[in-house]
Amino acid sequence: MASVHPRPRRETHDEAIYRLADQAVQRGVQIYRTPDGRHYATSISNPGELHYVTAYSCDCRGFARHQRCTHHGALLAHLGWLPASTSPVSSRVAEQPCNCCGGGGLVRAENRIGRIELMTCWICGGTGVEPVTAVA
Repeated sequence: MASVHPRPRRETHDEAIYRLADQAVQRGVQIYRTPDGRHYATSISNPGELHYVTAYSCDCRGFARHQRCTHHGALLAHLGWLPASTSPVSSRVAEQPCNCCGGGGLVRAENRIGRIELMTCWICGGTGVEPVTAVA
């Protein structure tokens, strides 16, 4: 007689989003917002590449295959749009957007040859999160 093994429990969609948002934090995925309001996420597998990410999708292969990815999870966490939960990820989600870049991680600045271009925010380091400062 064959033994019957119970099916492993599948994670819910909300659990998957939290897991991916947590992985994004661990892997250092950064979210950038352009002046026209578009969001891009850094690629960990292809350094220097950015993925276009929205509240509903991402242009990476992982999202195309699974309809979820770390970039999308990172954006939802960045915007504070993670599903209601008591997940430990929520304690790392940005509470205050950076005052310098408005939470986008990029600022317009003059480069060495006098041209205005988008550069990583020098206050938050491109995270879009207001740095925590100790008050004595």
